[in-house]
Amino acid sequence: MENSTAFDLNNATRRWRDGLSQSPHFREEDLAELEAHLRDAVAELQGRGLTDEEAFLLASRRLGNPARLDSEFAKVNRGQVWLNRVLWMLVGIQGWGLLGSIAHVASNAAVLGGLTGLGYKLPHSADYSSGNLFAAALFALAHLLALTACIAGCWWLVRRKEDTAHKAAVKALQRPVLLGLGLCVFLLTISLSSTVAWRLLVFKYYAPEAIGGIAMAQSLSFFPLALLQTLAFVVLTIVLFRRRVHLGTAS
Repeated sequence: MENSTAFDLNNATRRWRDGLSQSPHFREEDLAELEAHLRDAVAELQGRGLTDEEAFLLASRRLGNPARLDSEFAKVNRGQVWLNRVLWMLVGIQGWGLLGSIAHVASNAAVLGGLTGLGYKLPHSADYSSGNLFAAALFALAHLLALTACIAGCWWLVRRKEDTAHKAAVKALQRPVLLGLGLCVFLLTISLSSTVAWRLLVFKYYAPEAIGGIAMAQSLSFFPLALLQTLAFVVLTIVLFRRRVHLGTAS
């Protein structure tokens, strides 16, 4: 006996829409309109005696294959697509700056707190001494670990609450002025509070002659971090470009 699985029209329609939604050229209202057309066509074909599966296959074929629909809506929504790209680039830049600030303060406080607790004294001069190089390596390593933890935490939160985050983002983007003002206030508050807190911590617990050594160690720690960040962005760009080319070829 042949083991066949019953065709689920709603699941098939959802998968069809999800496939289209992978392209940035479709807006939510475009997807809703296309789905409405698809369901109307399916209902009409069902009325003619076709099964659910036959009606769905024929109706989706009449609407057009995904590649053709993507090409058509890319022309219609070209301005919207570029606006979305610029928007997410700005969000990414600000988000990266925010994560960097949090990781910077947390790692610096952890390193200085740890060195102080262990009784390690940084050199009281801003030079390239072995003590400053050792502290610089600790600053760089702690910052890298803190930044990785921040990124992993954000990724876990977004993946776990993907639907909630998407709905919140769509709702926020419907009020761009309030969103912009809120981001400005939030980012300024985080940046200023972290900077002030760090300065107060250093000037309260360290002698003036030790601050030069701390500043030198932090400056030296910037170079390996800048190199790693540049390499990470280059690798990520190449990976995403290759994936984009592969998806474009597959479609």
